[in-house]
Amino acid sequence: MGGQPNLLRILKYVLTALLAAWVYIYGWAAEVKPSAPGTERPWYVLAILWFHFIAPIVLACAIVLLDVVIELRTSQSKALLKKFLDRLHARHFPYPEGGSDPACRVTLFAPGRLRVRSLVLQARSGGLHHKAGICWSIKQSEAERYHGIAGYAWATGIFVNITGLPDYDNGSDQEKVDYLRRTFVTEKELAKLHWRARSYCSLVVRNPQGDKLGVLMVESKLPDGLNHITAAVLTEAAEQLQFLLGQ
Repeated sequence: MGGQPNLLRILKYVLTALLAAWVYIYGWAAEVKPSAPGTERPWYVLAILWFHFIAPIVLACAIVLLDVVIELRTSQSKALLKKFLDRLHARHFPYPEGGSDPACRVTLFAPGRLRVRSLVLQARSGGLHHKAGICWSIKQSEAERYHGIAGYAWATGIFVNITGLPDYDNGSDQEKVDYLRRTFVTEKELAKLHWRARSYCSLVVRNPQGDKLGVLMVESKLPDGLNHITAAVLTEAAEQLQFLLGQ
């Protein structure tokens, strides 16, 4: 996620740009003339001319190899994050019959690789669905048009504690309006979510320099299911997460 994978992605983008421009680079090298009669062209021009067939093949292979390495390291990072969230889930939401309480879940959102101005799901513990059907706009949230509780937590940087939400699926029209207002979502967006949590706690994850890395969120289907989750609890978890995020 962070650290080396990001450097590898930068290298991949550089090699991809070099491969895309190789025809123009070769055309430029072919037109370069010796600076004086009886002299050779510069060594780097000769190198381009000598390797003009094999260089694109080498670049393409290097890009594929980088893709494989990035995917492996990203998968390893996500596996570590999942294990951390699983332990956090089991610690704060133990289930009497063993395991974690299925009525609660723990999620880490972070800016996406392609959607860098959106918060996307990185890892999740709990619930039947470990994927999100929607991402939360950082740009919209920072403009104080908050997008989802994750966007609200990201923009404000405060410990978010929203409890006592109405039962959306079985509530009155006014209760549904209240639910949407307090969770910063639209009816259409809510339809994409598999959960209708009735209490949320959330906190921004930062690196030691104070830069935002993501948002840690816990949810419960009970209106008072997060009464024991305090700012100190999420702060401790966020401090541990910053190291797993590779920053």
